[in-house]
Amino acid sequence: MKRLSSQLIITESAEVLRNSVVQLTETGIFYHNIFDKNHETAHTIFYNGIISPAIISVSKRGINISEIEDCGYELIQIGNLGEKMAAQDKKIIIDFGTEDLLIINDLLKKHSNQFHQFYSPDFIIACTASPKLFLKNTDKLSKNRILWSGTNLADKKITGQTSVSIV
Repeated sequence: MKRLSSQLIITESAEVLRNSVVQLTETGIFYHNIFDKNHETAHTIFYNGIISPAIISVSKRGINISEIEDCGYELIQIGNLGEKMAAQDKKIIIDFGTEDLLIINDLLKKHSNQFHQFYSPDFIIACTASPKLFLKNTDKLSKNRILWSGTNLADKKITGQTSVSIV
């Protein structure tokens, strides 16, 4: 059993939690508010950043793009963020084109100048929770959590220092 906490935790259902713990057990993933019922925080590892589910690549998973568009989402490839996001009011899915965290970290640095417009929880949801809605078999998803470190937690923005790692 692993117990993790950070300033913000994003769930599979796109909820943004504060003052919470994510508990990873063999039977499932559970979220607890630290202040509810004097919840125990012993044996909890605290990380500086945002904890989320695994990053999902639409192209890598073979998700049908027309199905995404029919549900009112717009698929945006990471290289096209700047031009697509200027007047964006649709729900979006951001695709890195890979689930390899080393490549994703390179892409985050390469395209960092486009991220100042993003509210970091929305960006992370668009890479993790939103694509999950279109997966047929979610059992094959990693139960690992991703730590988004180097985000501006005061303004909740993705920055040039943002990187991802498994926790």
